[in-house]
Amino acid sequence: KYLDDIVEFYPYYLKLSLPRFEFTARCIISGATFVSYADSNNTTNAGIFAEYVIQHLKYYGVNVTEVEFQYDNGSEFIGNVSKKTGITPFQDRIDYHLLHHGRIPVASPTFNSDVESFHRIVEQEFYSCESFENKTEFFAKSYSYLLFYNYFRPNSWKDNQTPWEIVQKQFSEINRNVLNLPPIHLDPLTAYFIQSGYHLPEFPIYQHIPKIIRRKQSLLLEGLINKSVKKVR
Repeated sequence: KYLDDIVEFYPYYLKLSLPRFEFTARCIISGATFVSYADSNNTTNAGIFAEYVIQHLKYYGVNVTEVEFQYDNGSEFIGNVSKKTGITPFQDRIDYHLLHHGRIPVASPTFNSDVESFHRIVEQEFYSCESFENKTEFFAKSYSYLLFYNYFRPNSWKDNQTPWEIVQKQFSEINRNVLNLPPIHLDPLTAYFIQSGYHLPEFPIYQHIPKIIRRKQSLLLEGLINKSVKKVR
């Protein structure tokens, strides 16, 4: 998603040198969504994002070989349209982890309607109405919005259930943090990604977040969920 065409967000984008692009992965069944940010819309950043999401799911016990990645025909996913052979870093990461994947038909945007729906919602509820003092606050607020979206925001198209409620019904024993993935800035990881042969350490964001802060994030999420459950009861 282009962010520099959002009128309310544009001044912050210029003043704070915020990322220009949002990379989005959304579960069609539950609506659960993960995002990260990039300055450049290229297949290397798409590969880093795919690796980040896949490693996160594997860490929490998801059998990713039963997961299918669906993506459009953008150059960030398939490379140059005239490309005849080989695969992109994005496709390499999916193949490496043995996921199924495929492109939507050309000129068929409705096949990506779930992602586009989230893009509309996040623009209305986040980018167009939030203010930011610095880049750190931008990432913190984005993370907070994703927690709200995945755990607490009812979806009218899914019987007013939250993504977490849908996931929990299907996988009652799954760890609640499976939908808790902080957004990261993808570009700074490019050098490591290329030098290590398209491999990333588990959870790149953890390289930059002290353990005490990570623990506080986990406790915060646990407290919010418990509080929500009590209110329902």
